[in-house]
Amino acid sequence: MRINPFPIQFQNLIIVYTSLPKTEIKKILSSVVKYPRELEILDFDHATFIHHPLRQNEQNTESQDEIFIRENGWLKKILITNINWIKVEGVYTHLSCKEGLHTLRNTAKCVLNKLPIGLFYQIHKCYYVNRKKVEAINSHSVKIGDNILPIGRTYYKTILQEIAHLG
Repeated sequence: MRINPFPIQFQNLIIVYTSLPKTEIKKILSSVVKYPRELEILDFDHATFIHHPLRQNEQNTESQDEIFIRENGWLKKILITNINWIKVEGVYTHLSCKEGLHTLRNTAKCVLNKLPIGLFYQIHKCYYVNRKKVEAINSHSVKIGDNILPIGRTYYKTILQEIAHLG
């Protein structure tokens, strides 16, 4: 397998997916990188890389427990732990929180990139739920408080693998 001569670059990060040995990679990158002595080559298991891709906002290592949303001209603080579920409708995203329903003119991708990884399960093509708020689940729906949300077959199988259940 040959190395891609145009690696993806995020600020000071270069990601190269190849089967070449480290010495070969270092030789090739030395001709591209300004300061080759600063190169650090890490080995990733391909499964880890594919299932947990890097996101640009993961550079911030401090844990974020709130987000700000625009509402009536104000930036309102919403605690992430208060978000029960997220519904996606095109470019609109609805957040159901303890305080009520908030509608944002943001795509789901934009909203989900601001939230901690692993806190929300996708249960349907339109719904994401806070895994800590799920009260009950069956093959057709998920119950959070008084809300019963639909669950897709493929998402149900994935969630069953991730949750601890008896019987």
